[in-house]
Amino acid sequence: MTMATVLDIVSEIRSDFPLIWDIASAFAGLMVLFVVVFGLERRGGGNLRRFKTRNFLTDSLYALFYQGGIHNRFLYVPVFAVVALVMPSWHLDLIGQLPPPLRFVVFWLVADALGYWIHRWQHNNAFLWSFHSVHHSQTCVTFATTYRNHIVDPLITGFLTYVPLMLLGAPNWYFAPVVMLQVLFDAVKHSDLKWRYGRLYPIIVSPVFHGIHHSSERIEHDSNYGGILAVWDYLFGTMSVGERPAAYGVPGIEGRDTFWGTFIAPFRQLKKLLRGEPVASVDGAGVSEQR
Repeated sequence: MTMATVLDIVSEIRSDFPLIWDIASAFAGLMVLFVVVFGLERRGGGNLRRFKTRNFLTDSLYALFYQGGIHNRFLYVPVFAVVALVMPSWHLDLIGQLPPPLRFVVFWLVADALGYWIHRWQHNNAFLWSFHSVHHSQTCVTFATTYRNHIVDPLITGFLTYVPLMLLGAPNWYFAPVVMLQVLFDAVKHSDLKWRYGRLYPIIVSPVFHGIHHSSERIEHDSNYGGILAVWDYLFGTMSVGERPAAYGVPGIEGRDTFWGTFIAPFRQLKKLLRGEPVASVDGAGVSEQR
């Protein structure tokens, strides 16, 4: 079989079965990311046994669900196509007069600041927390944990981010590099690396900085909300500067650590809210990470 034949087959698969192509491409990309992170963690003395757990398998399924285009095709794109039909009448072009480089910097800073406040709201609003708690239910945090988000969660955060950013008047293509940068940072900050970035700790989110945010202790959990820039936590008094926690997760979340179990868990919490019952929180001892 010649190289030309192989390329023709690949081209046919890509055009005739785009979803399969997207999933395969996502799998290949995640494998590359896994090799890089695994190598860094092995060199830095990270806990590699986490990758042999069902927890990691669940997060990997989430990763394929999002990176493989399933969520985008069937939920995210249809929903925001409807939003886009309304947006032209709201287009204020607030940064349209700025030079392109400065316009992108402003766009990125606003996006990161929005991410901070939305994330903080997710921890302080019972409805939003019901869905966001899926991300925090992981007791064996790995780089793949960045994708452990209930399907409702990115729809809510996407809307709360998309609308203000469109009001700025930035081109749609600005979203792509911002998202790519966020994905890269998310993978690094969820890894078991001892990086603190030295004096940049209060400026850029590091693995230690974000690891504290996944602590099962409430005082640590309700801190370090920053996505890429830690400066927001520094400015608004939500920064923690300790070591990586000994325990991760959210005690009391119902459902086994499976894709479907985590899908159902938020609705069980919402049912409790409607009944006036207390919902799962991060108070208490938590569940120790498998080491």
